[in-house]
Amino acid sequence: MSEEHSWRGRITELRTEALGPYDDPGPVWAHLAELGDDATGWACLDHTITSWPTGARTRLEAAEVCAGNTSIHVRRAGTKWNVYRYTEGEGGEAMRMRVSELLSTKPGDTRELVYRVYWAPRPTSGAMAAPAVDVFQPVCARFVGWKETD
Repeated sequence: MSEEHSWRGRITELRTEALGPYDDPGPVWAHLAELGDDATGWACLDHTITSWPTGARTRLEAAEVCAGNTSIHVRRAGTKWNVYRYTEGEGGEAMRMRVSELLSTKPGDTRELVYRVYWAPRPTSGAMAAPAVDVFQPVCARFVGWKETD
């Protein structure tokens, strides 16, 4: 396999937990608070993107907050909040991981969002999949912090 097509992601373990869904934002705020005072990330409140931590407790639409090896992602869908906890470390599914950096969507922010993208072997499906073979497919992307840009 040529150098440009070889896999260079490192192997790690990732535990994923679906928390909720919740009808009330109270438990959602509590999950985010579990990450502590050193947590960092972003939140979308009343259609406005803001950096985490935020003292505001207005209408929470989405958030991605991390501390250490744990990230909590929140998405509002209609009247419910879906919350996911991702923890990297022992006890999870073995996956490959690569780092990806994206420009911030917060107006005027010069930082980049940093994500770890996790890939795991999954069986192929559909007419083109016979005979079945496992291929690496993206499983999730976990927010892990910010990177200052030049």
